[in-house]
Amino acid sequence: MSQDPWDNLAPRDPRYQNEPQPAVSSMENACVLLSQRPHWAEALDATRIRWHIEPWQVLAFMHQESRFNPTAMSTSQAYGYAQVKQPTWEWYQMKRGRQNVSRERFDDAVDFIGWYANQNVIRNGVDLNDVRNQYLAYHEGLGGFENRSFLAKPWLMTISDKVADRAALYQAQLRDCPVGWSY
Repeated sequence: MSQDPWDNLAPRDPRYQNEPQPAVSSMENACVLLSQRPHWAEALDATRIRWHIEPWQVLAFMHQESRFNPTAMSTSQAYGYAQVKQPTWEWYQMKRGRQNVSRERFDDAVDFIGWYANQNVIRNGVDLNDVRNQYLAYHEGLGGFENRSFLAKPWLMTISDKVADRAALYQAQLRDCPVGWSY
């Protein structure tokens, strides 16, 4: 039986350490991106199995948040691939019992996105496949979404539409991908 990749006792996969940001041209096509980094497909598969969130949605969130830059830092101090603020990351670490995780690792970042989306299902009842509202909750926080803070931000509504469009694009690309992923 294989070991759970998120078990604290499992060895950390070195392929996810110190990865450079992919070329901009690679970010536009999910097949190209994953053919260049097949271990990312493994992490996305594990996240889909654990959290029931589709790879194209995770990739679309990450594209919007950091453009796949593992060391991206926003003015709000959100950091890493998934652009997570420190208190939220610490909440994730505590709830998941995973102290040895890093916002700079793709595998940890995609697990976070899946976990957080599931927290939104639990707290706000937002379906996992509702990309727009999942993204709004991701951006605003679970409480911000609950309070509907996004309604005062028309620019954010536009961005959530773009994230949903990118998720649909990535979905179509992955379904037609010659590499053989079964998304």
